Amino acid sequence: MSGKSIFRRFLKASALAVITFLLLGSKDMKAEAAQSGNADFGTIENSIEITVNINAGRQYLDRDSQGNYLKVDNIPVSADGNVTVEKAQQHTISILPQFGISVSTKINGTAMQGSPDDGWMNYIVTEQNVYDLTISQSGNSAVTVIWDYQGTQGADAVVSNGTVKILSAVLPDGQNGIGSINMQDENGGHVEIKPGSTVTVELKPDYGYQFVSGSLNGQTVTAGTEVSQFTFTMPETNLHLSALFTQTPDEVEATSTKISSAGLENGANAVDSGNLKLTVNDLDTTVIPSVEAGVKKLVEPSDQVQMYLDMNLYNVVNKGTTTDSWENKLSELRGSLTISLELPEASRGTESTFYVVREHENIDGTKSYKKIPAAYDSMTGKISFDTNKFSTYAIVKENAITYTIDNDPKNSCNAILSDAGNLAEQIFTPEEIQTIKSSGDSVKFSLMVKDVTTDAGYPLEKNQIDSNKGDKNIAFYFDIELKKTIGSMPEQSITTTNQEIKITLKLPGELVNTDNKVTRDYYIARYHSGEVTWIPCEYNADTGTISFKTDKFSVYALGYHDHAVVSGSTIGSNNGNTSGSSSAADTTTQNTAVNSVTAQTLDQVPKSGENEDIYIMEIMLLFGGILLITMGILLQRKRG
Repeated sequence: MSGKSIFRRFLKASALAVITFLLLGSKDMKAEAAQSGNADFGTIENSIEITVNINAGRQYLDRDSQGNYLKVDNIPVSADGNVTVEKAQQHTISILPQFGISVSTKINGTAMQGSPDDGWMNYIVTEQNVYDLTISQSGNSAVTVIWDYQGTQGADAVVSNGTVKILSAVLPDGQNGIGSINMQDENGGHVEIKPGSTVTVELKPDYGYQFVSGSLNGQTVTAGTEVSQFTFTMPETNLHLSALFTQTPDEVEATSTKISSAGLENGANAVDSGNLKLTVNDLDTTVIPSVEAGVKKLVEPSDQVQMYLDMNLYNVVNKGTTTDSWENKLSELRGSLTISLELPEASRGTESTFYVVREHENIDGTKSYKKIPAAYDSMTGKISFDTNKFSTYAIVKENAITYTIDNDPKNSCNAILSDAGNLAEQIFTPEEIQTIKSSGDSVKFSLMVKDVTTDAGYPLEKNQIDSNKGDKNIAFYFDIELKKTIGSMPEQSITTTNQEIKITLKLPGELVNTDNKVTRDYYIARYHSGEVTWIPCEYNADTGTISFKTDKFSVYALGYHDHAVVSGSTIGSNNGNTSGSSSAADTTTQNTAVNSVTAQTLDQVPKSGENEDIYIMEIMLLFGGILLITMGILLQRKRG
């Protein structure tokens, strides 16, 4: 029962109570008063006692807040069916059906046409002493709408990828159509509604989904003026809502003649319902002059604006069909989207880089400009960038530094300089890059690697490396020199860079380990400004190369350390510096592995003072095995 109905009944009962109080309090009050139930309803000048019998259908009636479901002339009928009222030619008999039940009523055998009043049904009858009522159900009872987000109400009531909310239900006479059951929360909903009510419901899809079926369990819905709100007429049947929302992709309309295609990602950062529609158009040529002044303040003199685009974004929510929708234009988002634009062939380049300048009109009418970095894929010709505002965009192509790499084929160590990304940015400072871009000069890098193992001109560097080698063996020493040439300027040496650069060395054949009884680890030592540093390196057995990264260029050494293999492991340690290995593990038994350490094998392993204990241990293990075998033979002979 609605709050409105309860309030009206409360007012009526209160008015009767006040009248009763005043009449009973009067000295002239007559002794006889009509009694009905437990209430006094004042003095009736010309009264008649009426009996009302409910012969059938009492189960279809409900009680109001005062405990009444049967009245005559608005006076409740007592439990024994009697009521005293004022004599009149006509009386009004009122019954209160249960919520959601339509009833048909016969009074003294005649079918009566009732009129509804705040949940009650009123019947006008001529005055008689006895009325016999026969009540029957004429409409469905317990009409409800049920939905569930968790699956506890059954498969036919599961709503996913969106939410449902019953906002109102109005009967044809304007009265509230929602009953006493109205439970709606994060778990689902269970709402009791009178049949024939006009129901307003919010069907809100999650982002990436739409309501396009246009009906609820076959009940046609009509889109309202507010986004995601629909109306339908409540039928005389329960509605279990499920599978309302359909997954739908975002929409892109790229009509610009300056790009081939466009796309968007991360739409959930912008909206929580429906889809997004992105439109990309060429900016009107008459508008470009008013935009250029602000944009070019953020464009470097050597860079070029490729195009001006007008980009708009809309939140789209379908109106129950795939052909009609609510569209809301978005200018500022709660989060950023990723926009991608495919450039035409004329605007591409294998070494090109791009950025974006955005002009946006603020709420106060002022305009702001922002430079936005962009990623560029030269294979697909697409640039992508993140933004949270939609208005005018300028796509700018940077004047990138063009450079070449000269890996001197004559150097004795067969080294190459690997191009890891933009080599110029790894070597030059931002100020130098700007100067080079402004001048338009190209850059040439040259890598020279010289073997100085037998060169007497590097005594300090070699002695410092030797004193820090530990148990490593030095294969050779080499000097790395990196040089640059900008335009027509003289060649200059580079001793340090702002980022590490990868260098790869081809190992001489004699340094590649081929003995499967030995594991060999490689190391790179660098001497620079009086300091020796051991640099991690990677050995590629397939190519026979060593690779390492460095940001300083001076004298280096290649070191290695060997370990004898025992039962698939090595004897010895390289203190955790396991940069690479070239040998395969021996899969024979331990005795075989021990006995295989012959004098010839030991001679193949370069010996130093640090390794002598290992060789002694191996020899002791060998003779220990022979001693055990000898003892076994003697024992057998003794037993025999």
